Amino acid sequence: MKTYIQLIATFMIFCASTAYSSDNNQATSPDDTPPKIVHQALDGPHPVESPATIYAQVTDNNAVKNVTLFYRVKGANEYIPVEMHVYDQQAHMYSVTLPASEVKAPALEYYIQATDLSGNSMLRAGKLFPLTIAIDSGEGSLQYAEQQEPSQPDENQPKAKRYIWAWIAAGILVGALAVAAANSDGGSVDSASSGSGSSSGQGRISIIGPSPN
Repeated sequence: MKTYIQLIATFMIFCASTAYSSDNNQATSPDDTPPKIVHQALDGPHPVESPATIYAQVTDNNAVKNVTLFYRVKGANEYIPVEMHVYDQQAHMYSVTLPASEVKAPALEYYIQATDLSGNSMLRAGKLFPLTIAIDSGEGSLQYAEQQEPSQPDENQPKAKRYIWAWIAAGILVGALAVAAANSDGGSVDSASSGSGSSSGQGRISIIGPSPN
């Protein structure tokens, strides 16, 4: 009977030890799962020098330690970190409002970083570039791209090439008028150039008009 009781006691101690070891292993097992970030970028251009609020939903299998927004004006070298705070604990929503003085054209570039208690981090940005908020400065599209001026004639191009078709048309018109005049007079159009008052019977056409410079 005594031996039987000892066996039962030993078995119970073994079970308790196994359960404690299992719980201890679960508690000390490394957490390598980073937080999850869900974020919807702002739609459309945002007014210049107007406060901009950025939201993000951050969850973790353990607990979130901090959420940080890194932002800069497009073209700047360094990102400015600013902490995002919980505004809806039940929905795990975080937010931060950038002051009006920081909202400048042409755009804001940013990304969001979340870190849990185990030190795991997750970044939320674009696939290749940071997320972007277009800033409307009230100057139309000039802040994003220079307007294209209408093409102008090349001043270095010879005028004869630019107006060659005009000279050809003028020459044809003058020539036609000269032929008509020669036929009606029955003589040469340019009789003074022959050196004598007689006509050789062959008409000579002189085209008079502006010549290309």
